[in-house]
Amino acid sequence: IIISDDALEDSDELSRYPILSEPFVLVSPLNVSWEHKEGSLVSDIHRLHQELDFVRYTHDSLIGTSIERYLRRLGIKPAMRLQLDNTFAVLSMVASGLGWTITTPLCLYQSGIPLAQVKCQPLPANYGFKRRLTLVTRRHELSDLAEQVARDSCEIMSECFLPELEKDLPWLVADIDIG
Repeated sequence: IIISDDALEDSDELSRYPILSEPFVLVSPLNVSWEHKEGSLVSDIHRLHQELDFVRYTHDSLIGTSIERYLRRLGIKPAMRLQLDNTFAVLSMVASGLGWTITTPLCLYQSGIPLAQVKCQPLPANYGFKRRLTLVTRRHELSDLAEQVARDSCEIMSECFLPELEKDLPWLVADIDIG
């Protein structure tokens, strides 16, 4: 049994149980100002690209390749300066003012970096850009256990993650799907 952002769709021998679908968000240092005008988020992200380094996940991670694909759709190709393999390192660089990044709400919480140390904004031209976590197991094996773990995981998301998100980033809650 694994819970992953890769549902391993190419294999017919697996059973899948959706756990969480969450949008990606733009995360910047506290000193970055935003225009907050209709349609200004695209210009804000282009301005960030000009002013600060992009702190990226490694290119061999699914989250990293998904984010790179999104940036290409926006016509943004950040220089390859800061590439890290975990969310704590990525968000530590942003909180230190060294750059900006794109991540997900669950990654924000998982990192342990206090949200008061960074700014979070919705992504411009999101196009349904979301990360999906799925419980995956071999078909016809551990089905009762897999179903129970999936239910428990969804319950934890509903009871622990969503209330924290609603408190800290209420504008994101409507875009979160559990189960």
